[in-house]
Amino acid sequence: MTDKLAKNLEILKDRLHVASVLCNKTAIYYGRLKNLLLFPNLLLSSVSMIFNNQNFPPDVLKYYNTCVNAVTVFLIAIMNQLKISENNDLFKNTSNSLLSLLHDIENHEMKENSAISSEYIANCNQKYDMLMGGLPNIPSRISNSVRNEYGGRYHLPIIINGVPKVSISSDEV
Repeated sequence: MTDKLAKNLEILKDRLHVASVLCNKTAIYYGRLKNLLLFPNLLLSSVSMIFNNQNFPPDVLKYYNTCVNAVTVFLIAIMNQLKISENNDLFKNTSNSLLSLLHDIENHEMKENSAISSEYIANCNQKYDMLMGGLPNIPSRISNSVRNEYGGRYHLPIIINGVPKVSISSDEV
């Protein structure tokens, strides 16, 4: 394998790894947000069931149920507007797909008789671009965290400003 192919393969593998971590962290973020918004709904429903089975005056129950329903609808509307569940699933699936593509490349490298060609790297880059192109915006807190953690040690995906890996030769030390 030529130096240029080896360099392109290294960049692709780094970007796949970091993008997978990025998507995984974003999926965790959306999962926590989803749970955070679902918990009050579950709690309100449970308390409402207990409250409605008590002998309270009908006027009190009417106002209570109206308030509880308003809060429940508001929380569900926020979840739907922000597409929290969809984003959670999308980032989780994308993370798994990126990891699968990385493992395919590593398995292809391990085969004795299969040389990695420029066409193979181009196809993998195209799959990577398709996976990354379908993602919604990633929260800046997560992008910054991943950039700070992996920047300089790995080639970063373009989605978080694509910082290249720092390479220091023995002459520079």
